[in-house]
Amino acid sequence: MSAGAQKTFTTQDGLTYLVTGDGRVEVSGAESGKSSYDIPQTVVNDGVTYTVTAIGENAFWYSSAVFVTLPETIDSIKYGAFKSSYLGSINLPKSLKYIGDYAFSSTGLSEITLPESVETLGASAFFTCGSLAKITLNNGLKSIGNSAFYKCPITSITIPEGVDSISGAVFMHCTSLETVNLPSGLVYIGNAAFRGCTAMKSINLPASLKQLGDEVFLECEGLESLSIPASVESIGSGLVAKSGVSRIAVDEANKNFHVVGGILYSADDRLLYAVPMKGLAEVDVNSGCVGIMGGAFWGSEVKKVTLHEGLAAIDSYAFCQSALESINFPSSLIYIGEQGFAATRLTEVTLPENMPYVYDGAFAGCEQMTSLTIPSGVKMIYNHAFHNATKLASVTCLGSVPPVIDEVYDDYDSPFYSVGTSEMKVPKGTAAAYREAGWGSYFSTITEGEKGVLAYKSTTPADGSVFTDKYAELKFDVEFAEPVTIVEPTPKAYMRVGSLIGGQTVRPDDAWNASLENGGNTLRVWGSDYDGFTMTFAPKAGETYYMIIPAGVVKNAAGETNEQIVISVKGGEEASIGSIESGAEGAKAVARYNINGQKVDASHKGLTIVKMSDGTTRKVVIR
Repeated sequence: MSAGAQKTFTTQDGLTYLVTGDGRVEVSGAESGKSSYDIPQTVVNDGVTYTVTAIGENAFWYSSAVFVTLPETIDSIKYGAFKSSYLGSINLPKSLKYIGDYAFSSTGLSEITLPESVETLGASAFFTCGSLAKITLNNGLKSIGNSAFYKCPITSITIPEGVDSISGAVFMHCTSLETVNLPSGLVYIGNAAFRGCTAMKSINLPASLKQLGDEVFLECEGLESLSIPASVESIGSGLVAKSGVSRIAVDEANKNFHVVGGILYSADDRLLYAVPMKGLAEVDVNSGCVGIMGGAFWGSEVKKVTLHEGLAAIDSYAFCQSALESINFPSSLIYIGEQGFAATRLTEVTLPENMPYVYDGAFAGCEQMTSLTIPSGVKMIYNHAFHNATKLASVTCLGSVPPVIDEVYDDYDSPFYSVGTSEMKVPKGTAAAYREAGWGSYFSTITEGEKGVLAYKSTTPADGSVFTDKYAELKFDVEFAEPVTIVEPTPKAYMRVGSLIGGQTVRPDDAWNASLENGGNTLRVWGSDYDGFTMTFAPKAGETYYMIIPAGVVKNAAGETNEQIVISVKGGEEASIGSIESGAEGAKAVARYNINGQKVDASHKGLTIVKMSDGTTRKVVIR
């Protein structure tokens, strides 16, 4: 035996032992074909007596052992010890402290009692024990690993007081579980802990609970109501998705969440967490809401939803498999997560105008969808986006540049798999571009409309340029080759920081405005304060700012309107205080005023209103 090698030996009863220390061994293997084992407290090998203290990793894995008796000297049952064996009966000694991951997974046990000595129950310890209908946990237990009782047919469970957290998927798909008693000191319930516990009709969450993970009660079809105690500080996505919940309540003393019109919101109304799955047909989302959590409406009976300006994001699975038939998308909406509206009942869909990416499966399985409009702001469409929208008959793209279609190796993964014989309409003069971009692979008929897109020549500042002044004006010019007229004098423009779909926004105090310059050939979009002056802001060095000018702000004589225009400008690495002594085309500063309208000189510090020789005014801060 080489130096450092561990010593093993086999006894006449067919068990193999591994020496783990002075006078200690663990069972490391068992001969095949034997159904019953009575493991001794001690074994003798080469004249040395050893105490049997553990059942080692995978010792009885796939063995034919049905009946096993353990001695009182056993303190550990390690990883996969009896995994996938025929085990139907075993005693757990009072000295046992540790049960490892997968220790009894996929065995034939029908009932088990953990002695008070057990402190740790590993992940998937009784995973898919299809006959395990009764389990008793005793005081002394401190932790239960993920998926410990996954798919076990237990009918009731009492978690002892020593346990302060329930890990993810512990009781997932325990479809017979009706009664759950939680300890008074519980602070955490992990992701999908009770997912698919279809027989559970009620559960009392203790006053100590602080955190509920994702999808804790997903697919709990028998669960009728849920009351959230005052102690809860965070809640994950899909809390009661696809459940039977018709009522959600929150303790009035909770400072983090409340219920409005039966719907669970954050205390400040900025996030919508969950709606009742049953008994609610229409929802008018609170006007202050900026985001809808993942799975909030997943599987609900809600048919109509009204959203308000300011809502920015709808997370993954938010409306998946719901009864949704009608929803509006505000211009502020920039993000819909994966499968956000999958398998809903929407019929006519116009994507959000400022949402650049249509993510994987966002509208997959929408079998009632008949028409789809894709605004010019959409830049890319990912796999499965409209997968199996089998009734989709009309697709209209409004952009002159075709959105990129995600590459696929299998047609099944394409964004438009099984959409049938849809007809596609594109702006005048763009059909060839769409075919070259791969759209012809999915739509054999691509028809151009009567009008094209109003193209622009240049922007000021130019796309990809740098802010060189410490204080830059919220002013952007777009030059066209022909005169244009204003369609929308107060466009819903945005300036985003760092990303098109995330980060903060730079907003004027009052509004974004549209005006014409250069004899009507140049559109100016500028942000004003409450006094009608152009706002300024301080670009951060190295940060990228995206100015988004929406479609339809101006039109030409033929009635063609502009598409969405995005101008990216970076904060200068060494930005300095901008000179206000001269402006565009040599305009000079001719007068200065303080915030009260009093005339001041160039030495004035603070907010200064500067009048230029070309008639324009600016607001700057002089430090």
